[in-house]
Amino acid sequence: MAPRNVTKIWLESYRSFGEIQRRGLPLRLSCRSCDVILRADLDVLIWARGRAGSPIDLHPRCKRWDCTGHMVFQGHVGGVWRPLISG
Repeated sequence: MAPRNVTKIWLESYRSFGEIQRRGLPLRLSCRSCDVILRADLDVLIWARGRAGSPIDLHPRCKRWDCTGHMVFQGHVGGVWRPLISG
């Protein structure tokens, strides 16, 4: 297991919304409370956070009606959806 201060190398591809869009990488959000899964709209994310904005360690509020949980961005790496968290 890598130390917590070492960033996982596969996160490099997902370092910014602009890079994700340029590479055509899949991106989704999953709620930690209600388990809803949503497709991430890169055009909206770039408009709101800029091309340099990063999904890594970003946890927006869940969009599902009546859920008070927070979501985590996930990237599709090696055939598996992985959470985009640095720790």
